[in-house]
Amino acid sequence: MNRSAIIVCERLVGVPFAKGGRSYAAADCWGLLRLAYRDMLGIELPILGVAADSDRSLVERQVTADQWQAVEPGHEQPGDVVTLRADGWPAHVGMVVGGRRMLHVVEGASSRIERYDSRIWTSRIDGFYRHPRRAAVR
Repeated sequence: MNRSAIIVCERLVGVPFAKGGRSYAAADCWGLLRLAYRDMLGIELPILGVAADSDRSLVERQVTADQWQAVEPGHEQPGDVVTLRADGWPAHVGMVVGGRRMLHVVEGASSRIERYDSRIWTSRIDGFYRHPRRAAVR
């Protein structure tokens, strides 16, 4: 990951969680991903409101949708998205920052960089995805 990407990720560490949050003041997992994509990759992801039924529909509609390319585990790269299961379905997203680490935020905490191969997350990994424009803006 280049130096500017590292700076963006460091700037996003510590953003407090807020359901539906879409700014540096507070963000949920989609809001944080949206900030990272805009600032690091120059890609504007949809703003999206909070899903009416759950974050599940948001993840299913956006990250696992056809426009995102599935990435084989072990081939993920910085900027890819990792989807994580809760209660059996994909309900959380993080951005891969390299070294099996992701930038993410969960309810009750502030955003952080954490290993997705840790005991807490490894069994919850649903998949890795690459935005179709990501490769073009490296």
